[in-house]
Amino acid sequence: MGEQCILTHDVGTSGNKAALVSTSGKILGVAEKNYDVNYPKPGWAEQDPKQYWIAVVETTRELLKKTKADPQDVIGISLDAQMMSAIPVDKDGNALRPAMIWLDSRSEKQSDEFEAKFDPISQLLDFGNLPMTTAKDVIPKIWWIRDNEPKIFQKAYKWCDVKDYVIRQLVGDFYTDWSTALLFGLFHIQNHVWVDELIQGVGLSRDKLCEVVKTTDIVGTLTKEAAQQLGLTTETPVICGAGDAPATHVGSGAIRTNEGHLYLGTSGWVSVTVDNFTADPDTGIAAIYSGVPGKFMLIGEMESVAAPFKWFKDNLGGLECLMAMEKGCDPYDVINEEAASVGPGAKKLIFLPWMLGERAPIQDTMVRGGFINLSFHHGRPEIARAILEGVAYHIRWITKNIQKILDRGVLDPNQPKPQIQSLNACGGGAVSPLWMQIFADVLNKRIRPLKEPRHVAALGIAIISMVGLEIYPDFETAVDKVIKIEKDYYPNENLKPIYDEMYNVFEGIYPKLKEVYQTLNRGETH
Repeated sequence: MGEQCILTHDVGTSGNKAALVSTSGKILGVAEKNYDVNYPKPGWAEQDPKQYWIAVVETTRELLKKTKADPQDVIGISLDAQMMSAIPVDKDGNALRPAMIWLDSRSEKQSDEFEAKFDPISQLLDFGNLPMTTAKDVIPKIWWIRDNEPKIFQKAYKWCDVKDYVIRQLVGDFYTDWSTALLFGLFHIQNHVWVDELIQGVGLSRDKLCEVVKTTDIVGTLTKEAAQQLGLTTETPVICGAGDAPATHVGSGAIRTNEGHLYLGTSGWVSVTVDNFTADPDTGIAAIYSGVPGKFMLIGEMESVAAPFKWFKDNLGGLECLMAMEKGCDPYDVINEEAASVGPGAKKLIFLPWMLGERAPIQDTMVRGGFINLSFHHGRPEIARAILEGVAYHIRWITKNIQKILDRGVLDPNQPKPQIQSLNACGGGAVSPLWMQIFADVLNKRIRPLKEPRHVAALGIAIISMVGLEIYPDFETAVDKVIKIEKDYYPNENLKPIYDEMYNVFEGIYPKLKEVYQTLNRGETH
């Protein structure tokens, strides 16, 4: 027997990442397999659900081979996944069509219809659910299938999100967790049950939806077929797990009330832990379930975070890629060096990071990216730094609105208002020291990247599993044992006037350009 461990899967947009995590939080091994997003038409974004399962199987087998782990030492398996997908399946768990994933925004007509029938305020006040009415949300996607593929709509035995689909392959039955169910748009926030009146109102029935359990609940053991494919035993328990953001919330370590974290992946968010549900429909910022049952994460999402930096590398960074080959280093290291050679403010160049539309604090699928104040004295280094700063400006905009919501929650004038003092940073972007310092300076807050920022979801799911398996008595104990901070970055107060000026200009740009985006992009969704 070797070291006991949890097998985690992070079923993301670009691929699946499997990890074996010891009970002390050590990453014993990682395996990844990519799969494609298909864009058949503007606004469409689909994936073949079979690829999720193939990726889970192949990465599990690769990981067991690479680490030489004994299947008996894998004491649990769990997963997180991308959220807000619509996958109709038959009774055997076979997908009836490609998954309409979170990037898919074809359902504008159905979104308008849904909001007209169930306006967001009535959803929240009358039904107790989180309003989910945009074209990227689940019910408008289901209605698109209803309107355009009626035979599939009628044939659907269950409607699954990505994690639900994979769980069906693992244990042979349909389960989802609170966090995934909430973003389905038909789930009561306080009572933790499906809302029958809403379900009937959207033309579904409760038996079409997965059974809802806590993130820490054991939903079964591996079926014989799944165990054989994975190379594990049928005695391996499967813990339900959480959506990607709630799992990351746990893995960030910022699970105590008023603690916050910053996730910097392809997309990203700012989140603060709160004890009760709250929301601001005007900004798209709302509390969703954390991976910790009973806790919420007040979250503002950003559609494009690290993606613009990758866009720069792929489209403008040919020279940097050649230099990286000569140096034997990562192209991003070269680009970061160039960006670091430019002073704060990027010579008054502002990047608008809205390349896929935005969710918060503006809810606009037609807004797009761009550069403001570009001139002949700007080159690639200034553009690179402006991209890093532009993302930070938008994160500051979200954080400012989260703070307003926190302030409104304090009704007693004699009670101090909770302040967001620091943010734990995670995701691939958190490995850049330059970006960490830029965030600290732009937000004027302490930024604390994790020691394992790229494996935050795996650590979060491992913690959820270990609490569910009673290896740790509670989440606080598990987090204190497992999660480690790499370094603290503090704001440079001398730069505050520069970044305050640049941020104030940034915040004022969207209202001036909103109609331009509407004119240019009406009818387009990418």
